Amino acid sequence: MLNQRESGTENSWRTKLFQGTLQIPKDILDFIFPRICIVSGEKIPEDNSNPFVSDSILTSLNRISSSDEAELFSKLEADECLSLFTFSGECEMSKIIHTMKYSGFKSIGNVLGRILGEELAKKLQGELNFILPVPIHKARMKERGYNQSYHIAKGVAGIVSGVLANDLVIRNRNTQTQTKLNKKERSENVSLAFEINSKNSLRVENSVVLVVDDVITTGATINEITKVLRDSGVKNVIAASVAMAS
Repeated sequence: MLNQRESGTENSWRTKLFQGTLQIPKDILDFIFPRICIVSGEKIPEDNSNPFVSDSILTSLNRISSSDEAELFSKLEADECLSLFTFSGECEMSKIIHTMKYSGFKSIGNVLGRILGEELAKKLQGELNFILPVPIHKARMKERGYNQSYHIAKGVAGIVSGVLANDLVIRNRNTQTQTKLNKKERSENVSLAFEINSKNSLRVENSVVLVVDDVITTGATINEITKVLRDSGVKNVIAASVAMAS
């Protein structure tokens, strides 16, 4: 259970002011600083499972259809794949993902990751060795301060077995954002952009690796990582994302 109480960025003045300095009763703190849902803007219920998004919204998010699943599988070169929610335009999931990535709400990733992990636990068969978040370049990490896919993967790792292998694969160049690129441009943009981390001591031969991302669009990024993993002797690659762009 997350103990992050902020409904603003996690490095807000509120955290800096109260952490370790003042002890305020919970009911008073909730009255002065009510937890606000990042989607609806309304106060989050007392018994909500997380401090960011109302459970009523999480349970009403649009799940991908069977035809979406077939489309996802056709895009990816992974042996198995799973995505949970649809992602388009100004939908609720789009707002959640955007807030997580660009507004400092990294712990939303853990919430989404646990939801993804619960679904994976129902469907995974056999052993899972490693859980790999899609890596970002060190320049992007410096700019943003965190990798949202890592926090999603961390949530997944709290539900399913497997070693969280954050440094198994590295992004060797800072590719441009994929947002406005078409399918061909996306593939070219990430071509040869990933490699096995030579400093990593994990043995991946004949292993099963789960690759975790926030949103899958064309599948170009996942496919490039899949190639790198297979070239390194990985037996099976499973791709999973919180959402799939339509």
